[in-house]
Amino acid sequence: MIANYRLRYRPLRAGVAISSAELGTFGTLGCLATSDGQDRWGITARHVLTRTNALRMDVFQPDLRVVGALVSESLADMKFVAGLDVVAFRIARTITTTPVILELGAWQGVVEPVSGMTVVKSGFATGVTRARIGQVDAEGFQVLPEPGMPPGYAAYAAGDSGAAWMTQDARLVGIHVSQSQQGATGRALRLRSALTRLGLRLVV
Repeated sequence: MIANYRLRYRPLRAGVAISSAELGTFGTLGCLATSDGQDRWGITARHVLTRTNALRMDVFQPDLRVVGALVSESLADMKFVAGLDVVAFRIARTITTTPVILELGAWQGVVEPVSGMTVVKSGFATGVTRARIGQVDAEGFQVLPEPGMPPGYAAYAAGDSGAAWMTQDARLVGIHVSQSQQGATGRALRLRSALTRLGLRLVV
């Protein structure tokens, strides 16, 4: 895990570590969304925050100086999609946000995944890494390490769950949700579809 991802950045940005009162383990804030142009919602993998059907949750941004800095509204409303490993939590109104990913910069929108596409992510466990999209299906896509990387190269690991995969032209494609035990393959959900089903749109 990379210490920079545990700092309390303000304005709040994607790519940083987050945790919940329920689990206390770390995942990654993938991107920021809105329902009405005014509110702000954080998007991540559902299993990062909860293993239950809780509709309200305190979400924290770990900090090397301040333990458990609350970033959600207290007992924040949560948005789920049945059967999909994605969740949205309402960010506290007192916290300013910016539509950028730590170490990657601003995103320019959202796009559908295409097999063979080169993508990059910034996540709590492995930092900034590159990969390519493998097989694509109705709900998500396979993520594969880039060809030519040396043995042991880690494109993703458990703490990267929730991180957004981004194209070379800064379009967000999906939310990282899992990887095989040896890290040979990963899995991400289609972001555009997930946002639509959550009733949200990407903040740009």
